[in-house]
Amino acid sequence: MLNYECPQERENKMIKVLHVDLICKEHNFRDPQDFLDKRGTSVMTAMASQMNASGKYENSVISLTRKKKGYFTDYNGMEFRFFEGKPSFLPNNKSVNFKLYNKELEKFTLDFKPDILHLNQSAGKNFYRYISFLLQNNFKYIIHFRGGNLNSFPKVRRRAFERSAAIILNNQDQKSKLIKVLPQIDHLLKVVPLGIDTEYFTPDANPINDEMIFCYTGRIYAHKGIEQALAFLSSVKMMGVQFKFIVAGQFETKEYEKHIMRKIETLELQEHITFLGYLVGDDLRSIYRKSRFLLFLSKHESFGKSVVEAMACGAIPIVKKNSSGPEAIIDNGKYGHILPEDESLWPDFVRTITLDSEKFRDKVVARSASYSNIAFIDRMKRIYNEIVANN
Repeated sequence: MLNYECPQERENKMIKVLHVDLICKEHNFRDPQDFLDKRGTSVMTAMASQMNASGKYENSVISLTRKKKGYFTDYNGMEFRFFEGKPSFLPNNKSVNFKLYNKELEKFTLDFKPDILHLNQSAGKNFYRYISFLLQNNFKYIIHFRGGNLNSFPKVRRRAFERSAAIILNNQDQKSKLIKVLPQIDHLLKVVPLGIDTEYFTPDANPINDEMIFCYTGRIYAHKGIEQALAFLSSVKMMGVQFKFIVAGQFETKEYEKHIMRKIETLELQEHITFLGYLVGDDLRSIYRKSRFLLFLSKHESFGKSVVEAMACGAIPIVKKNSSGPEAIIDNGKYGHILPEDESLWPDFVRTITLDSEKFRDKVVARSASYSNIAFIDRMKRIYNEIVANN
């Protein structure tokens, strides 16, 4: 006898979603509480919390921390399960016991029986092992593609992408590049930019500050373009312009921190720069609100959360050309500035940005509304529902 499920029954069925950070390489969480402090306000956590509160979804989250494995069930009604490891930029770092991690991960997946797995990693041996397990057990999975080396796509990775239920991308640039590598997966690609809390990140009621204050927020390492930012600020200084540069974030390594401090001394920028360390909440919002510009020269970002947060608070972004996500957010210069590659053009560029009007600032703030948490969550709900309905 056929097990027929009518549309109404399917519509009312609880949808179970398992969010998995297979390696969590972009952060170095000390323990579960550190994870919640840093990721508790992320759009992914906000989505899971809102979906669970609706009573139509059950979300669970899996991630890595350096110590204290276990799980919480009292964080916005969600279960967060953690495995011990030492997150690293090296996808197959030996300090993480992937064999044990995979064994526990697979067991939890079988016990939870998700309708959909939302995977936040798309490469590495651990990813391929887990994909094989999912395919063997007929689990539907989504790959949230954040970027990576598209020139190296081994067969096992191609198979993982081709067999997915959907691939989430943050911008059209990512989609175009991925189609060139895997043209046959065009129908799986969904452009769904991440979001921010646009009800929290808002401008100060006071008029724009004419003082030339630049800020940067995020992790501090070479890829983020900090050295180019210092070179640009050195040019600003030579023009005789008074300015400040506020940096909120943690250095990825002590070695890089020492390198940057030496660079600052060489350029004699010590009096202009303040490092505040990792900030969240009101402290972070305050930095955006007091800044006139966000100097975000990352070489490449799939999204650019700092860019949208700054825009929502009234700081005008300055980004790097061909940066993908940030360049898409400012729409090729319509809602921010692209720093010229030619350093000889920087003096004219500085004179241009000093003429930014209050009207332009309002335009920048309005643009940020396109990247709200609500817009992201609604789009993801539709994708989840479509996948379950087509199963």
